[in-house]
Amino acid sequence: MIGQIPRRSRLHPESDNGAIAAYEEAVGNLVALAGGDMRTHIVIPASDGAIDDDAITGLLEAQRLIGATACVVDTREAHVTGHGHTLNEVLDGGSISDGEDGHAVFVADEPLSLDTLVSELPDVVAAMHEEFDVVVVICEPGASALIEQLMAPGAGVIINVRHNATSATDLVAVTTRLRVMGIRPVGVVMLHTGTKSLGSIAESWRVSDRDPALAGAGDSHARAD
Repeated sequence: MIGQIPRRSRLHPESDNGAIAAYEEAVGNLVALAGGDMRTHIVIPASDGAIDDDAITGLLEAQRLIGATACVVDTREAHVTGHGHTLNEVLDGGSISDGEDGHAVFVADEPLSLDTLVSELPDVVAAMHEEFDVVVVICEPGASALIEQLMAPGAGVIINVRHNATSATDLVAVTTRLRVMGIRPVGVVMLHTGTKSLGSIAESWRVSDRDPALAGAGDSHARAD
């Protein structure tokens, strides 16, 4: 577990300090586990609703708070709301820059085939690293070919789950698919947790979580309930 993000208060929706602090902690935990050289974050939602606009905003704000610039590329057909240029424009050689609100979120306004993404997106991500410290790419769990192409040095996989919505079966299916591909995820971020804290996340890590060389076939699975 990397982070647990509380759900927004329905009574006080304007108060999101808790969520931002949780994202900042998650980013810090990510650096502790993967190191500061992980510049491409491949985020895989394990189920519907495991990532949303609030989560994207939180990720970008957390990176800003630690002094890093970041952008998000959502490759899914049912994507989050975009800001600035579309992914189609970028793939056609358009400008790579942040939006007017300082948040760069690239989505496709016209469907892009998996073959197009596999052949062209890795070069685009490399170009984005000239503009941004961190590039977050959201991929469908089934986009194995794309995930494999993006797994260059400095890239790591993060799995997103949603409290009381993502099942343990959903999570195991994603981790199993990744294991077959020879990919070990850095960890899991859980959205919409309750008010009760699960305690210190770092205290739950095993030695093998900090040192992938010690991780064997018996990878542990986190439950999303």
